[in-house]
Amino acid sequence: MDLNPAIELYGGPILRSGEQQTAFAPTQACLIALAYLEPKGSLTRERVSWLLWEEAAKERQCHRIRQLVYAINGRAARRVLVREGEAILPVLPSDVAEMQPSAEPPLARVTAIPTAAFEQWQDLAVKRMEQERTLR
Repeated sequence: MDLNPAIELYGGPILRSGEQQTAFAPTQACLIALAYLEPKGSLTRERVSWLLWEEAAKERQCHRIRQLVYAINGRAARRVLVREGEAILPVLPSDVAEMQPSAEPPLARVTAIPTAAFEQWQDLAVKRMEQERTLR
């Protein structure tokens, strides 16, 4: 039985459930990072399309996002992300939200940077996480 499943962004993103860890493919890890670090409800399909592919959210990109959310939830064997209208929302608690950072750097497993826009977002997100970590 799964105990306290959570997304770990420090050293991740990974899903930890008890002693079990689930890693994600590079694009999946990028979307998880976006969903769990953006203010709730602000991550739209348009923003995801731009950050992951530097393209407008057209039918093809919307289909890619649906497939990506489906693949993430399938890999995790649980709901990690949900789509509500235009928004992509996190479902599980995270180490950032629960204020439980580890010694590992934030977003350490996001190694395949899909676009320059995502790289800029990631740099800012990591800085914000490190600032919040020092304030705790």
